[in-house]
Amino acid sequence: MDAASVAALEAHVQTAASLVGNDTRPKSSMTYKVDSDSIKGFKDAELTWELNLKPGQSVLRIQQAETDEPIASIGKVLGDRRVLYKYLNPNVILVLLKDQTRKELSVYVLDSISGTILHSANHKNVATYGPIASVVSENWFAYSFATDASSEEMSKGYQLVFSELLESDIPDSRGIILPGTNSSTISPSAYISLPYVASQTYLTPYPVSNMAVTQTGQGITSRELLLTLAYSNAIVGVPKYILDPRRIVGKAPTNQQLEEGLSQYAPMIDFDPTWYLNHKEELLGIQETITSSSSLESTSLVFAYGHDVFGTRRSPSFSFDVLGNSFNKITLILTVVGLTIGTIFLAPFIERKQTNMFWQNT
Repeated sequence: MDAASVAALEAHVQTAASLVGNDTRPKSSMTYKVDSDSIKGFKDAELTWELNLKPGQSVLRIQQAETDEPIASIGKVLGDRRVLYKYLNPNVILVLLKDQTRKELSVYVLDSISGTILHSANHKNVATYGPIASVVSENWFAYSFATDASSEEMSKGYQLVFSELLESDIPDSRGIILPGTNSSTISPSAYISLPYVASQTYLTPYPVSNMAVTQTGQGITSRELLLTLAYSNAIVGVPKYILDPRRIVGKAPTNQQLEEGLSQYAPMIDFDPTWYLNHKEELLGIQETITSSSSLESTSLVFAYGHDVFGTRRSPSFSFDVLGNSFNKITLILTVVGLTIGTIFLAPFIERKQTNMFWQNT
């Protein structure tokens, strides 16, 4: 690593240590109170909304995207050059509820200001005693869980659900534009526009205990979903396009869809050996994975801690802003020096020629 990357990684080591005791990350103006039968949202100590829980449900997690996460684009360009606009609402939170008795997992996507339910899903036959991981980033979220065999017809497996929030499923449409606004996402709490949710489920060979997302300075670089494998003692980085919920089901993609980066849907995600961040080394007891941008847009710093401590850097779109080892720096320097000397040597002759041409024309 370069000096800047090492310094940034050391800073995040100190941040991780502080997070164990006191959370020093930016706080939202919204606060939440979890009761035995409800979740209440407060803004400036004033109750603004309440989500009632069903009997037997308990709150597993309330999660929000990083407040300073950079967003480079407001839409996804399709193969025919039309655009699907992202639902970019900074107030989106993900709420996970579990029912141990019924073996159910309930997922809610809420607007934290108004309490409006933007999306909900319910999963049955879930092994609620096992690891359930989730993450929220930009306009998408993901979560994973293990299914529990409740009969001879079912087998135990590990599922990863990936969902994207879009303003509309119609290209070049921004959805319903409210009076007095120019956006369908940032709107008064009384007129929250519901997003279109594209969702797809994948199977993973191992259970996932923790999720994180790579971060870069401008958000231009493609993202990777970092999965901590519970019983494999490893961290894998799955490219986001692999999990695209718009992957083509039941048929081969067209040329336009291939140009967009879509591939045919396959329910099973086989972890490529090159996706493993720790290579052949084992990482024991990882509790959390922290990511941060570096001085290079192509590179994201990754730090994981628990029983073991692990740090590395990740380039999901390769090192497009770094010169390769095969680049001939000496030739470049000699070329620049030669051009400089030639410019200095030829400057008097050019000036004399221009002067002579001026006198001849007059």
